[in-house]
Amino acid sequence: MDADHFKKIDLTAADDLIKIFNKAKQGHRLTVPELQTLKNAFNNSLVGVSKLLHFIHPEHYAIWDSRVFRFLSGNEPHNLAFKRPEAYLEYLTLLDELKNEAVFESFYRLMQDKVGYQISAYRALELTFFKGG
Repeated sequence: MDADHFKKIDLTAADDLIKIFNKAKQGHRLTVPELQTLKNAFNNSLVGVSKLLHFIHPEHYAIWDSRVFRFLSGNEPHNLAFKRPEAYLEYLTLLDELKNEAVFESFYRLMQDKVGYQISAYRALELTFFKGG
């Protein structure tokens, strides 16, 4: 790469990304505009953003992909609903609600036994949706 390539990098945008990632790392729920900023920065991929957020804070962010979307919605993921940050936030809200169900602890223990290692509650739910999709 030549020196001109690096002149095109917008450091203000990089600072914004760092702030958003730090907010996620601290366990705060990101907003639609913050998710949209990340999506725009990462090849317009909400799936990629969700994976990155999951690795930053697995107890607070779950992976969102086409199989999970298909399982939950019954629709094919090519529609625009799959790519909306609002849909991802609705998904996280659903996971929070499921975690509060009385039977969740039994389910969670069963899932950890199945995979054979410690996983986050979000990961247990997401794996179930992934396998079902």
